[in-house]
Amino acid sequence: MQNPVSTSGLRFAARQAIEDKSTNATSIIGRGRPENTYFELSGAYQGSCAVRTAKYGWFAFPWNVDHWGTLRDCKYVLVATADSEEGPTAIEVYFFKAEVVRQAFDEARESKISAGLKVSNHTGMWIALHLEPESPKRSNVGRLADWVVRIPIGDHSNDIAGTKTAGPKSSIGLSIAEAKPLLAAHYGVDMTAIEIVIRG
Repeated sequence: MQNPVSTSGLRFAARQAIEDKSTNATSIIGRGRPENTYFELSGAYQGSCAVRTAKYGWFAFPWNVDHWGTLRDCKYVLVATADSEEGPTAIEVYFFKAEVVRQAFDEARESKISAGLKVSNHTGMWIALHLEPESPKRSNVGRLADWVVRIPIGDHSNDIAGTKTAGPKSSIGLSIAEAKPLLAAHYGVDMTAIEIVIRG
């Protein structure tokens, strides 16, 4: 049985997908952004790009009083999702113009408000890549993508499946400096939130 796909594995696939489109993706980290969640693109595509991962095809941006978080400031959006949550065989990466995603989230928010549902500040709003007949205003966003890339898990490194491939062997393992960014990316926090204490 395949390993579950980790969040960092999905982000890794999103980066691979955009770089396969003759585009260089420079990861902008810090201020709560782990690696591979926000890119500055150059090449075939140019501008800032937010990366989102989807669970069961649903992904979110937070509503922050008057805007959708980092969605306000980017030009493009990449969304990566496993083709199955139970036994994934591939990652599907969707590429959108940010204005299209903003409109989809605006419509989803208005739909919730019209239905008398609560919309809170600093809370994520979820929309789906696939069609959900019970929530048509909050679903079927995948059809709006400029393109979709399917990356078979077996054709690539175990990073996509959620386990790091082994690097050069070392008798001392990782240094603290090497471990901090890996832990920050795994837990989705800024590197400054990681403290490593060695006792012994």
